[in-house]
Amino acid sequence: MKPESDASARNAESVSNARTYIIPAILTIVTIAASALIFKNLQLSIIAGFGVAALSMLYELRQFIERGYLAAERNSSAAFERLLALLRIHNEFYSDDWLYRVLGHIVQLRQQSKNHVHGHREFQRSVETGLVNAQKIVNGEKLFFSRRDELNRMIRLSTAMEVSKSYVWAVTFDVHGYFDNFWRATFGTTYIASNASAVERMVTIKRIFIVSKSVIEDPQSEKRKKLNDVICEFQRLERSRMTVLVALTEEVFKQEPADTSFLVSDDYFASESFTVVNGHDQDGYVCYDNPSAPNELKDRFQRLEFLAEPPVTFGLGCPIKGSSRS
Repeated sequence: MKPESDASARNAESVSNARTYIIPAILTIVTIAASALIFKNLQLSIIAGFGVAALSMLYELRQFIERGYLAAERNSSAAFERLLALLRIHNEFYSDDWLYRVLGHIVQLRQQSKNHVHGHREFQRSVETGLVNAQKIVNGEKLFFSRRDELNRMIRLSTAMEVSKSYVWAVTFDVHGYFDNFWRATFGTTYIASNASAVERMVTIKRIFIVSKSVIEDPQSEKRKKLNDVICEFQRLERSRMTVLVALTEEVFKQEPADTSFLVSDDYFASESFTVVNGHDQDGYVCYDNPSAPNELKDRFQRLEFLAEPPVTFGLGCPIKGSSRS
């Protein structure tokens, strides 16, 4: 689009320049011819022609000056806007270490990428894509993650846990291999630690694990053992601020058709996992500062909470003295 716009601007400028000279020339010729026919005096006709040419040129000159003034005004306005933007960037640049580092890195990489035409375009496209995603986050729009990119979404869940201030409600739905993927050794251990840290900051956490009846009833199931270990890790935390519940997949599906795992925090952060609809993957998402998304997930959590039971009901968890609820 931009090359076409530039070409159109150049064509318009050429037409305007041609008009500046063609119209006075035509008026001059017509005036000389008419004067010669009327007055039968060639010298007078030439003088009249040049007089008309001068007047028309003055008119065109005035038009030219006006166009130049408007162009200069636009350019000066654009330059002033850029100057104001630079001043704002300048203030942020010197007061924000992160911005200083990132802008400096972008400028350096951009200079290096100019040596490779294809690489230069790809570099700019990558930066622009990142800015689009950043704008979605700032605007409260959903940022989507495919199943292949699920780890990046999970990392954002951990970050949300690390910065939580009031509450976190989360659901792990054991479908599409989600439980095994989420609670695997490396990420699962780190995530449990971030939960423990949140509890120490007086954050209230509620968690619901939704698993099939076949897993619950099989004492030899590796998944059941892993589930029990995870539940025990959470039950070792401050119980007044950590609630762990379990629900059966079969019972949940009677009431709730959605099978996504999700997390909502502080009425600010919301995220759902990928799922499968009609045999096709449907991306998960995260979003920030979007009231509708947290409210929707909170409503769903409360419906699931009504269907869930303490782990001890299913023979899960770590026995705790003096407590009937485990």
